[in-house]
Amino acid sequence: MCEQRVVLVVDDNLLVRSMVEATLGLRYRVLSASTADEALERCAHEVPSLVLLDVHLEGESGIAVCDRLRGALQPTPPIVFLTGDVDPALAARCREVGGVDLLHKPFSPLELLERIGALLGSNSGA
Repeated sequence: MCEQRVVLVVDDNLLVRSMVEATLGLRYRVLSASTADEALERCAHEVPSLVLLDVHLEGESGIAVCDRLRGALQPTPPIVFLTGDVDPALAARCREVGGVDLLHKPFSPLELLERIGALLGSNSGA
């Protein structure tokens, strides 16, 4: 039996974290964090297979958190940015710092599952 993949969701919005946990929880083990420091603490104990990272975290931008994660985790897991912002320049900046995808809020559970499944493979060991 394969080990279950771990997804870390970093978002200061409890509703977003809860929706992600409910949607992905049957296929992946989901860790959640509401701040950059909490995310780094989670990663110190377990390196996630993938990170879902809000661009506009309270206190520190998701872009800065991405840089911190890339410095702390080797190899760096795929990072998917979450945002309600539709600015093309922001999307480009997310790619520049190493984001592999960008999900626009609000997103559907199906879209979330499809995107994560494409990045981690649909047979995720669950």
